[in-house]
Parts: sequence; structure tokens; C-alpha cells
Amino acid sequence: MKLATRTKELSQLIENQIQYLESPDFQLWVQNKTPRLLHPLIKFALNYSLSYSLSYALDWIRPELHRHGFRITHMDLASMEARLRLGKYKEIPFSVFASGLEQSLKLFFAQHLGGAQIEMEISSIQFQKKHKWNHNLQIKFSFDEKKLDHDLYLLQKNKFHEFENHVAVRLENKKTADQINFKVTLKLIPMLDYSNTKGS
Repeated sequence: MKLATRTKELSQLIENQIQYLESPDFQLWVQNKTPRLLHPLIKFALNYSLSYSLSYALDWIRPELHRHGFRITHMDLASMEARLRLGKYKEIPFSVFASGLEQSLKLFFAQHLGGAQIEMEISSIQFQKKHKWNHNLQIKFSFDEKKLDHDLYLLQKNKFHEFENHVAVRLENKKTADQINFKVTLKLIPMLDYSNTKGS
């Protein structure tokens, strides 16, 4: 199977899993069919399962991420955390971090946009790099929920929007973190309408 075909299938699998776990029907089933005492445990297990599946899929998409053991360790509606391993290399290149950030953002926004097709471009990256990345990295970004909701509304309304945020990059053996400011542009791709072609 060609890598492009496998990547497409994995991307579709990711979108389907996200949509299912976030669907009102599934949430209602959990509330009505499971003991209330188990709800926090079920939520944790689902988040872990989703994060593991996403991380596994990413290994097939970006070989350079696979070499550095890229893993998504946490994801919710407002934040995401990931990890890069140094492995046998002397330093983690910025290009590998940028690839990880790009894939993380795609998956993060996918959970908010359902099955919508999007084009995404990181339009700006500015960083204050104080440390040499010669150890395993912990990567974390989070959005203000109210601002994120407003930005997503503008994206749906205008079909195009620029999101601005920052990501903290911390070496596992350091307490301080580098801050990377970024801007990412999302464009909604309209779905083809075949309703007017029926019967023609």
C-alpha cells in the first residue's frame, strides 16, 4: 500500500474517531448507561485511547517525527501536550519541532471542525530559544476557551481565519521553557454539491 493511500486512510480514521467520541449520542450513552462513579475513569480512558491512536497514526505520516518518537500525551478541547525524544541524536532540530507543531494543530482543530476539509498554513513563527534542545522535549499549547470559540465562529462565518497563540517547549531536565509564538491560518474547503447533478 502506498504511503499516500495509508496516510489518507489514517487521517479519515482519526476524523471518524474524534467525531464519534465527541458526538452527543455517545456522551448521552455514557451518562445514561454507566454508573456515575465511573464517569471520570471513562473520560480518562477515552482521552488516553484517543491520544494513543493519534500518536500511532502520526508515526506513518511524518518519518522525522517517528525518528524522534513523537507522541501526543494529552488532548482536550482547549489544549494539547506532546513529547519529542532526543534518541541517538545530538540535538532536536527546529524543523522537527515545526513538523510536530503542524501535525498537532491539524489534529487539534479537527476535533472542533468535525469532518470539514481545511487547508492550514503556519504563517508565522517567532521564538525565544534560550536552551539547546539536547534532551527530550515536552511541548504544550493551550487556547483561551472564549477566544477560541470566537475565532472558530469567525472561521465558520468567513471560511478563513488566522489564529494566534504560543507554545511552551521545555526540556525534561529543565524547569524553564522556551516560548514559541505562532500564527496559523485556516481555510475551510467547501464540499462539492452533487444535488443539482442527480438525474442528469
